[in-house]
Amino acid sequence: MNSIIVKNVSLKQKMFALKNISFEVERGTVVGVIGRNGAGKTTLLKCLLNLYRDMMGNIFLLEQNVLTQDAAIKEQLGVVFDEWHLPLSLKPNDLNKTYKLLFPTWDEAYYVQLLDELNLPRDKKVETYSRGMRMLLQLVLALSHHPKMLLLDEPTSGLDPVMRQHVLQLLSRYMEDDTNTIFFSSHITNDLEVLADTVLCLHNGAMLFHENKDTLLYEYVIASSNTPIDGAVAERETALYTEYLVPRSHLADTMQHRAVTLDDLLAFFTEPIV
Repeated sequence: MNSIIVKNVSLKQKMFALKNISFEVERGTVVGVIGRNGAGKTTLLKCLLNLYRDMMGNIFLLEQNVLTQDAAIKEQLGVVFDEWHLPLSLKPNDLNKTYKLLFPTWDEAYYVQLLDELNLPRDKKVETYSRGMRMLLQLVLALSHHPKMLLLDEPTSGLDPVMRQHVLQLLSRYMEDDTNTIFFSSHITNDLEVLADTVLCLHNGAMLFHENKDTLLYEYVIASSNTPIDGAVAERETALYTEYLVPRSHLADTMQHRAVTLDDLLAFFTEPIV
């Protein structure tokens, strides 16, 4: 069963366009979205939230059409953007009262538990929080009504390594329910290598691929050579030699190589580093 179905979604803006995006996400999985700055990751997430009137195509979340059942769907979503969008004068205690009115499934006890777990003061204004603390507070708000899907835009941005681990642990705990789904964009691809089941890559508003993460990381290797390598699908220059992205099936027994990372795949498949 699919929790996300995107069919032929396009969006034209003055300086940017999403170009005929189609993919499906199976319920109970985490999709990690990668792409360079300006690739369209945030725009795609906003399309999932039905925030553009001029969007073309169809999107179904949790088997419901976002164009016709927007309010019902959003009650089941937890959303984190890369910037804080609520009044900075509010305190977590104030937000508790507001969210209790917005979400029938709001769990005040769980909200307080998460605030305490992450050392977020309940009686201080959000304006006194660091950027990383605001990001954590957004995640706590997103989780505390027990949504069936999380839509996350750079949720570990601005966090130190220890707090990033706390976030990944929270998300892993959330995914213990195999009916939940996460759509997770990040420039920190190490986080996606830990958490994601599939990887969706965007470039200049187009989707390059949406594939199983483990298959991607196994299917390709990087080999270095001063001469062209048969079967290589991409290449990039370094100071001393050329690196080639080679399908493992084309790898010669004597060829020295190393494992590929999501950062490598992003570099090779978008704009090779020369």
